[in-house]
This record gives sequence, C-alpha cells and structure tokens, in this order.
Amino acid sequence: MSLIAILAGENGGDFLLLNSDEEPPKFEIPFQNATVITYGFNKKSCVTASSILHENSKSIQICVQRPIPTISGAIVCEQEFSVIVHNSEIDDYNILATVTAALVSDCKVESLGAADFLL
Repeated sequence: MSLIAILAGENGGDFLLLNSDEEPPKFEIPFQNATVITYGFNKKSCVTASSILHENSKSIQICVQRPIPTISGAIVCEQEFSVIVHNSEIDDYNILATVTAALVSDCKVESLGAADFLL
C-alpha cells in the first residue's frame, strides 16, 4: 500500500492523503470527517501526473485537477507545473504523495516548480 498521510489543519480539521489507484482503507471514527485529497494516475485523482520523462533524473508534469484546500484554509486552484526529481529510482506514487502533501501544507506552487527535489 502507498503512503497515507494524515495532516492536522489549523482549524482542527484533519486531511487524509490517499492513493486513488488503490482500494481506500477502512478508518475508525476519528477520520470519518477528514478532508480527503487523492493522488494517482486516474482522472478522479485530485493530483496526477500528465507526463513523466525519465533520463538521469525525472521531469514530472504535475496536474492539479480540482481545487484543493490547504491546512491554513487557502485553496490551490487547478493548474499544471513541472518538478524535477534527481533520483530516478524513486517510485512515481511517492513523488505524487510528496507533492500533494507539500501543496496541502501550503508550499507555494512556484517553490515546487522551481525546486529540484532531492528525494
């Protein structure tokens, strides 16, 4: 199973980051009211990759397919941007999970697009 992240929002709301290409896990009462943000390679994912180029590093075109709330209450709008990952052996789902967590944690898209991920 891919990474499942649980983030606490500033106003007390929890966020669950889930791989939408896998069966959703069954949660007990504490997480039933959490905001679910999905990542994966299907059209239902909140965050996906529209292209991935493999060379010595990976160039990934990230696509935010619908508005995403952040832990501060801001909204990340639909958009596309590129990220570079220097370790080409890192699993694509883990990259999507990392980018999704960064977006939900209020990292600016400009920072993600300009930064080279050293995962």
